[in-house]
Amino acid sequence: MYSAYITKIEANLKEDLLRSLEFRNGKEHVKTDSPVFVKPNFTFPYHKEGITTSPELLKNLLEILKERVDNLFLGESCNRNHLFFADYGFKSHNIYVICREPGIFLNHEYKHFLYLYS
Repeated sequence: MYSAYITKIEANLKEDLLRSLEFRNGKEHVKTDSPVFVKPNFTFPYHKEGITTSPELLKNLLEILKERVDNLFLGESCNRNHLFFADYGFKSHNIYVICREPGIFLNHEYKHFLYLYS
């Protein structure tokens, strides 16, 4: 059976994200030793509302997950049409700053190599 949590985000994005994770019994499915990979949507080289994942949403989601798991990864590949590299999307969405403090591992495809950041 499939289900979805839909809500209008009012004042506190982090609280809404927590409620959505609890709706799906997040603590039951994601254990401390579970590796979690977050794949944002950076189909445009900079944040564009309704097209790319917002840096604010990613920041709040990653903070929540980092409190729950030891191995948290965020990754993206190069634009399918090779119009820009994933590294450019990371920079323009402020991902290096967002992930530095909580110690999230980053990876992105760049000229057929995989780079890991810790």
